[in-house]
Amino acid sequence: MEGWAIATCEALLLVGAAAVGWTTRDFWRVPRRLWLPALLIVVLIAIGLLQLVPLPASWWRAAGSERYARFEEGAKAEALLHSDAYRADPFGPQKAPPQENWTPLTPKPPSWIAASFTPAATGRALLALAAALCLILLLERLAEEGKGRLRRLGWVAGTMGLLVALVALVEYQDKAREALLWLRATPRAAGAFGPFVNPNHGEAFVNVALPLLYYLIWRVSCSQKKRADRAGMRVVALALLILHVTVLAVSHSRGAFLALGLYPLAWIARKSGAPKHNLRRALAAGYLALLIAVMAFGFWTGLATDHGRVAMDLSVPRSNFFLGHGLNSFEERFPAEVNDLPITGGPCRNTHLENEYLQLFFEGGLLPALLGLAMGAAIIYLAFRLALEGRAAFWLAPALAGETLHASVDFTGHVFPIVGTVLLACILGMVALEGNGDCAPLRGRSSRKPLEAV
Repeated sequence: MEGWAIATCEALLLVGAAAVGWTTRDFWRVPRRLWLPALLIVVLIAIGLLQLVPLPASWWRAAGSERYARFEEGAKAEALLHSDAYRADPFGPQKAPPQENWTPLTPKPPSWIAASFTPAATGRALLALAAALCLILLLERLAEEGKGRLRRLGWVAGTMGLLVALVALVEYQDKAREALLWLRATPRAAGAFGPFVNPNHGEAFVNVALPLLYYLIWRVSCSQKKRADRAGMRVVALALLILHVTVLAVSHSRGAFLALGLYPLAWIARKSGAPKHNLRRALAAGYLALLIAVMAFGFWTGLATDHGRVAMDLSVPRSNFFLGHGLNSFEERFPAEVNDLPITGGPCRNTHLENEYLQLFFEGGLLPALLGLAMGAAIIYLAFRLALEGRAAFWLAPALAGETLHASVDFTGHVFPIVGTVLLACILGMVALEGNGDCAPLRGRSSRKPLEAV
């Protein structure tokens, strides 16, 4: 995402939340539906603030922390490079002249050292977290004020996902494009997905946004009195699903297909909680077992994701359990691209860690990682309930479960449109489970819902 776009969204959220909070006293209460994501954000903010507090360097040295040891080890390494052992030519008798007055490049250890290795990046992360917390509070406010406003926001987000999909479909017909959206020149334009330079992120956004349209169209179709109107609206929803599959088929993401594999499961599992649907439950269990086997085979063989990306999961440092290395520090500490590499003499691109849950552990310590896993499990459980209810909101189940699993192999939890749309889908699903006008699949005239309920 462009920096100016992120800053604009954050400014709108912060100003909007401040304006609503100024006029509504109960706006700042604990969210009733999205309390777990709000708790994770509050914990991350608290840890981020602690990471910026400078502590005496002697403490870090006594603890044997890398925060101090890196200065000492760097000075020792430089001294070794200028020692007599490194002046000798291994292929001849000559020696390089000694360098007595060389200037060390490693800085001296400061007197006070913060827990974060990248304080500036941590401060930037705190601003993003504050904006995300404002988004959660605003979504809760919309849900309390009226479900119609929340669903209108769902229509807007779903329509944006449709526009991104259509633009990406047109883009992929032009393999030689050199400008993003045919407007801005960039060397990555040929692989862009709509306005997303990273195609994986564009596909993930479409995977979450388009199901909002499936759900809302299917839901409105339940209130139609004429069978032809109901059938027509559902044909539109299925046509959008075909477009969805087509867009992903012409792209290259493998993780994005995970959500598509969950749609048949959600369709089969509808209403399977009823005692008379034993066959439906058996089919759902069989398909789920097949899907798990296919996913395991894909991970084992590297078909589902890069071997290097998954292999790096085992290389995450196991230290700093309590405060981590600093929020938003991973990209700077382990860059995806290194220029002027001494061994190769040029740039080297590295497949860096893209497991959001492990990254939470690396940047914030054990507590945020456990909360992140708990939130992921809660979202998958919400998707499970939506599928079993058999209502129109079963369309949201694949999006929520698929993206929660996708975040374990892709860098999607740091992309604002994806995170915002997942939160919107979560609260729409929770509202649907509360029975506020959502509709069950039509079996006959007796199951029709009045138009006023929609």
